[in-house]
Amino acid sequence: MKAKTFEELKIENEELKAQLEQYKSVCAKQETLINIESLSVGMFHEIHNPLTILKSNLESLKDEVVSSGKMDEKRELLFKMAERGIDRMDQVASSLKRVIQGVNQQSDLSEKKVVDLKFLIKDTMNFVSPSFRKSGIILSQNLKDSCYVNAHPARLQQVFLNLLLNAKDAVSKSDIKEIEFEVVSDAKQAIILVKDTGHGIKPEDRAKVFQSFYTSKELGKGSGLGLSLSKQYIEDMNGFIDVESEPGQGACFIIRLDLVDSSELPKEDHSKKVVSKLTSGKLLIVHPKSEVAAVLQNSLSKQGFDVSISQNAMDARELVKKSDFDFVLVSYQLDSMNGLQFVSSLKNEVSSYLILLFDKSLSSLPEKTKESILSIAHGYLERPYDDRKFGELMAKIKSIDSMSA
Repeated sequence: MKAKTFEELKIENEELKAQLEQYKSVCAKQETLINIESLSVGMFHEIHNPLTILKSNLESLKDEVVSSGKMDEKRELLFKMAERGIDRMDQVASSLKRVIQGVNQQSDLSEKKVVDLKFLIKDTMNFVSPSFRKSGIILSQNLKDSCYVNAHPARLQQVFLNLLLNAKDAVSKSDIKEIEFEVVSDAKQAIILVKDTGHGIKPEDRAKVFQSFYTSKELGKGSGLGLSLSKQYIEDMNGFIDVESEPGQGACFIIRLDLVDSSELPKEDHSKKVVSKLTSGKLLIVHPKSEVAAVLQNSLSKQGFDVSISQNAMDARELVKKSDFDFVLVSYQLDSMNGLQFVSSLKNEVSSYLILLFDKSLSSLPEKTKESILSIAHGYLERPYDDRKFGELMAKIKSIDSMSA
């Protein structure tokens, strides 16, 4: 075996140093992402909560205008524009939260899940669309019907994000800046196509694009890991990824994933039907924030419940004892006690269903507290509160009651 010359060793040493610096950069970015995830959850609540209140107030105002007979074509158009704006902001905020959490999420890697490609792609595109529009890029999608595959949702979304960001760089200097997501399928596989109108890839470079640390970007603008990780993630899901491209003709990345068997498809969501069947009864909301309680009251009243509100824990406790409430929704954060203490003090004294409300994620609480919640309360709801979550909880309560009857 021929010994390496000093110059060869020197070159190898420089290459190893460069790789080490790239590893350090990746580790630093990962640590930053963890911090961003924590901040994003807080930002989501800061954005989502006022939007929920704004939407509720807009609905109330619209009802008043209609009942007064003053609704005309111009006012109706203004209401629709406002509703679309609120919904759009809420979609972007929700996508931001899901995508950033997905980047760091490891809990879904133990087993694959049934994933709706249409939903996951739309969610990813909602996340990037503001910055892409700002760069003059036209994003389009051809998704048609829902298409289900077995995958790790967080990692698959990361692959989509990597491909979109690569495509963004590819079209940055093109006269026509277009990126399209398309999903087609044959009898056994879903085929995902990500096409761009960028500068294309040279034939000699196509074999390198999935190699670790290969990048055509300027120094400091890319780690060269995005596509290699994407390839690894797709192969871990028993899938296949490739690219077709010619210089000056753009690129098309192709992902193939096995379709799930029809028996594995998600069952129809009956939660809304359940809500319509359980639209009677007295309900008390115990929450220290009047604006949150008002939004819940507005939503549940429209479903047919007779809703009362109390902001004080001690007053609410006496009210529950004196009145025959069917449901009591209690915030975990009260003034003189926490919600768990409130529920525990009433569990054996009243026949009401006692449900805890969490403005923050339940995952932030200690394990012992979670166990106590599940053993003492009849159920719980995490913010954002909506009809679907309430319907699912009602279905669960009804199921438990029918089994114990």
